[in-house]
Parts: sequence; structure tokens; C-alpha cells
Amino acid sequence: MTVAFTGFVDSTVPLKLLLPNATIANGEVSCDLTSFAGGAGLFTTLHATGAVTMDTSATVGTTLAVAGVSTLHATNAVGAITATTTITAGTGLVATTGGVTASAGNIVATLGNITASAGNVTAPLGGVSAATVTATTSLVATGATIVGLTESVSFSATNIRAASAGVFGVASPYAGTIVKVYTWLNQALATGDAVLTANINGVAVTNGAVTITNAGSAVGDVDVATPTALNTVAVGDSISVAVSGANTANPSSAQVTVVIRRSA
Repeated sequence: MTVAFTGFVDSTVPLKLLLPNATIANGEVSCDLTSFAGGAGLFTTLHATGAVTMDTSATVGTTLAVAGVSTLHATNAVGAITATTTITAGTGLVATTGGVTASAGNIVATLGNITASAGNVTAPLGGVSAATVTATTSLVATGATIVGLTESVSFSATNIRAASAGVFGVASPYAGTIVKVYTWLNQALATGDAVLTANINGVAVTNGAVTITNAGSAVGDVDVATPTALNTVAVGDSISVAVSGANTANPSSAQVTVVIRRSA
């Protein structure tokens, strides 16, 4: 059954309800459609300054505008759905050909997905939070922070002989935590091991020393250290390795890759 309702409620004029099973109390209009075939309400435009709850389903042809909180169990909006505060969908909120926009708030899918088949998901002043965000073609985060993802910076340690006591490094383009330090050996070592200790602004990173063993060393050997403390880095900080050990091979060098888990 299709039920159409247009107009407004004026407290000074008696209200005539054309909706089946409809009641009005404390300025709230209630309509139970569950006993009718289809159990659905068809609205061209629906405006509410308070809360709107739809227990079954509603089809909105143009706009659903709610100034308060809207709880939508099953809603199809041909046009736009807007809410000043919060829209809560009991099952899912899907924008098939349009967009989902949070002008000043957040878009959060606690246990579900955020899907815009042919449109956009936009939160200009808020955030989009989901366990998984899938973009079939592209994902654009303009000026946004990417927290928790890992980035890497690499540089050459051009002389890893112990006698050189060399220091080699790079300025960090990221803020975060150093989680791994890798080395890739360019030449076999001689006499003893080479040790490359990671530093941030000249301060040694706890458990950040990579030992490249002399025995059986060959081009392409990869070694790694896993820092546990004093490994927080800010944008522009100096990330370096200091050479020590007993290696005497000349020449001997290595590539260094530092992995950073981003905090911003």
C-alpha cells in the first residue's frame, strides 16, 4: 500500500490525518503501517525538527531532512538524506549513484562497510572510520593524516669499515615510530662483523643495532633490527646509523632501510 503525506502541522489548526492507524501526541505523529500490504511509507519530502524513527521501510523521493537524530532501519532515498546531528542505520546505508557527505562530523561503520558504488564518501571536517576501506578505482585523501600505515626511508652507508666510524643518515619526512631497521650488503666483509646502530637526532635507538656478520657474508645479505624504545621520530628529525664493529673490508658498504609506523 502506498501512503502519501504532504503539508505541515499547525498547533492552532485542527490536524486532519489521512494516514491509516495514525495518532498525534505531544506534537508527534505516529503511523503504524505494519498491517498493510508492503508495510511501506512513500514520502516526496519529509522534514522533522525532532527525531525520526522508521521501523520498517520508507522511500523518500527527494529529501529527508532531520534536525535531530534519525534512526533508519530500511530507507531508500532517491534524493538526499541530511541530518544536523546523526543518522543511524540499523542494517546499512548505501549510496548507489550518489554520495554520502558528513559536512562537519564523522562517517563511522563500526561493524559494517561504507559503500558508494558510483558516488563519493566525503567528510570535509570529520573522519571516515572503518575496519576496511575498499576503493575499486582510487582512494584520495587530500591533506589527510594516515595513522598506522608504514612508510620507509632508505639511504646508503658508503663505508662500513670499523675504522671509519662513519655516520650516515637522512631527514625523516614522517612522524611516527621506527619499527624496523634493515641493511642490504654491497660487498662481502673481512676480519670481523660490521655493526650499524640506528640513531634519532644522535640518540641511539634501543635495540636498533644491526649486526652484519663476517662469516659467510656475501653481496645481498639482509639483516634486521627491531627497535623497542627511544624510537619515536618527528618530521625533520635526523635518522642515522653509526658504524662500529671489527670489519676491515675495503671497500664495504650497505643500503639502509628504516621502516616507520606513522602517527600522523
